[in-house]
Amino acid sequence: MKRIKYLILAILSLFLLTACIEVKTNVMINKDGSGYLEETVLINNTYYDFFNQNFRSDKNNKKLYNENDLKTYSKDLGKDVRFVEVEDLNINDSKGFRVKYSFKNIETLRISDQSIFSQNADQNHSVPDNHNNNSYFEFKLDKGKTSKLSIVFPKNTEESTTQEEEVVLSEEDNNIPQYPEEDEYENFKSVFQNIKMSYTFTFNTEIKKTDALFFDKNHVIIYDINFDEVMSKENMKLISQLTINPHDRETKDKLLKFKGLKIENKDSITVEF
Repeated sequence: MKRIKYLILAILSLFLLTACIEVKTNVMINKDGSGYLEETVLINNTYYDFFNQNFRSDKNNKKLYNENDLKTYSKDLGKDVRFVEVEDLNINDSKGFRVKYSFKNIETLRISDQSIFSQNADQNHSVPDNHNNNSYFEFKLDKGKTSKLSIVFPKNTEESTTQEEEVVLSEEDNNIPQYPEEDEYENFKSVFQNIKMSYTFTFNTEIKKTDALFFDKNHVIIYDINFDEVMSKENMKLISQLTINPHDRETKDKLLKFKGLKIENKDSITVEF
């Protein structure tokens, strides 16, 4: 539960900077452990120039990225990771880019559960100043006719050093209405309009077995968030019914029913493919 909370806060910290943004991170894995890391970023044309002018230190760069920074970033992604290409995108009413890296061994890949774009949104530095191993996925691949990949999820500093505690609300706190008024709801919803973010592992052969919560034939979803759906009135009512106790099984079950919200809440998963 704390990992879910941490992920949502990290996502919000990026998206409160702008609106109408879509970020897709995809790790493509072959049976031998090699593969590609690819990320796609799209921002609505209305906000594209505004973002560049207000949240980038290089005012002369009219793009969302600095190619030299993206090339340098490959060194921080692990041993034998190579920058492949970056492609400008202009799709419908949005602009953005797609960046691609190759890796030889998934076990030496150093990636967190945050997007490359979110870690480099502030162009004052090219790579994240964070080398705590707890901040990265841990991968273990058993190769064979059927390969088995074990994935241990990152733990932020707060999670690894503190105990989960049940929050006890006072009677006064319990009287605070949790479901927003109509005008508040519409204002809140407009802030998150057209915001989407996903993080997926894609396997080059069919998945034979996994304990992941969200998957299909070739994909395991780490998270997939569509705020247009998350901010539905049905979800808002569900939020108002959630208990504050992070250990509560009912809370976890209700989160799985949220429309537009898929977040893997396990500490680790395995995938056989």
